[in-house]
Amino acid sequence: MPLSILSIPPTIHKTIHLLSYEIFGQPLGTAPVVIINHALTGNSTIIGKNGWWNDLVGIDKTINTLKFTVIAFNIPGNGYDNFYILD
Repeated sequence: MPLSILSIPPTIHKTIHLLSYEIFGQPLGTAPVVIINHALTGNSTIIGKNGWWNDLVGIDKTINTLKFTVIAFNIPGNGYDNFYILD
């Protein structure tokens, strides 16, 4: 799944926040959702060639991608999505 971008409207600081994420398993709206949160040094690639949760997420694994929609966000500022927090 390619990296997607979610834009969060400006807050009182008038800053637009961008979150990047990947979706695995079932399409949104078709199955229960599991959100995987990770450390600052992790990224949203949880399964596949460079997936760091390959042992737990996938077909017939603990988080079964045949039964769930799995969303993993990049933590803002971790650098994996080319968005950097400058202040």
